[in-house]
Amino acid sequence: MGIGKENSFKSDSIEYETPDEIFLPLKQEFDISLDVAASSKNNKCDEYYTKEMDSFTKDWDKAFWMNPPWGRDLKKWVQRASEQVKIHGVTGVLLLPVRTNTQWWHKYIINENQEVRFLKGEIKFNGMDRGLWLPVAIVVMQ
Repeated sequence: MGIGKENSFKSDSIEYETPDEIFLPLKQEFDISLDVAASSKNNKCDEYYTKEMDSFTKDWDKAFWMNPPWGRDLKKWVQRASEQVKIHGVTGVLLLPVRTNTQWWHKYIINENQEVRFLKGEIKFNGMDRGLWLPVAIVVMQ
């Protein structure tokens, strides 16, 4: 029983394309116009930054969407989002794995009193056969 569940969501990538049913209502609610962690195939906004463009060298100076790679650099992405929200006075909307046991979650989300919207059930990312069993949340930074 446990083995099948653990191995049922496999990917060679740590980058997952956000389903439109999650993104589009948020785009409308927050007037999101910039995707800061995209590719030319999975961008959610007309204006976006790809890995090759190095989002960390750009200003995130308008309401932005961030579904970052969920690997070792996740903390850096969340830290950058927090900084850009403060510098530019914009809203950042982030799709993140729930990592309440990490220092970065407490520093940039709990301690900064960000709005957290926990998503219910398995999230089926575009291009995946089934849903991801990990807990996922939308974090709204303002």
